[in-house]
Amino acid sequence: MPKEFHRSERVSELLHRLVSDVVRNEVHDPRVSLVTITDLHLSRDLGVAKIYFTSLDDDADLDEIAIVLQKAGGFIRNKVGREISLRTTPELRFFKDTVALRGRAMSELINNAVAQDEARHDNEDACDDDIDTSEEHGSKS
Repeated sequence: MPKEFHRSERVSELLHRLVSDVVRNEVHDPRVSLVTITDLHLSRDLGVAKIYFTSLDDDADLDEIAIVLQKAGGFIRNKVGREISLRTTPELRFFKDTVALRGRAMSELINNAVAQDEARHDNEDACDDDIDTSEEHGSKS
């Protein structure tokens, strides 16, 4: 049986695409040039859209970008409202996507643990080689 899509899910997907397009192509602020809209949660009454974003620039200040996007929210909402046929266009609220940040931090922790483990094994192998050579020298005497 095919999965049923509720109206709010369809509207949410459409809003996600439209907001992404407007931010990427029509907001001409250099601080949002590398912003990616990662998720959009729409309220049940379709009145509020919580939009989660991240930046491909690791040095970007996400708090500053959130302020810029919130200030451009009226412009973005106007552009989206022209493309979507709803009685009212949802209020847009922007939030930094902390899941992506936690994922990056977790990846770094894993990479560091793997590197430390490999270094420890390399040191143990070097010590084992030293022990083997000293035993060989001792048996020849």
